[in-house]
Amino acid sequence: MAGREPIHVQQPAGGQSNPTYRIHTGRENWVLRKKPPGAFVAGAHAAERECRVLQALQGSQGPVPRVLAFCEDERVVGTPFYLMEFLEGRVLADQSLPGMGPAQRGAIYAEMNRVITALHAVGPEGP
Repeated sequence: MAGREPIHVQQPAGGQSNPTYRIHTGRENWVLRKKPPGAFVAGAHAAERECRVLQALQGSQGPVPRVLAFCEDERVVGTPFYLMEFLEGRVLADQSLPGMGPAQRGAIYAEMNRVITALHAVGPEGP
């Protein structure tokens, strides 16, 4: 029956900031990011700030996921969170890119520089 497929939630390995979860059904994929539980330094783990930045970068030349919702109601998942679309990509944890040849590393670094340049071209008024 449509709309009744199971929902799978997976927390990717790694990460050092706000808890992140991949949520997927047979047809759709999202990412949920939330503040961690407990007390922390003021201004740290600001999920609402992350959400505003992502929304401001919409329409830029970078790969920016579309934010679907922001929720401050802690009763929903325990802390404020936002839900965004999932963008396919690779996580390259080791910046030396072991096992890759010079051409592969060069292509990855060139694309990374293109995206960084595109994101830095966004002014306060938006893209």
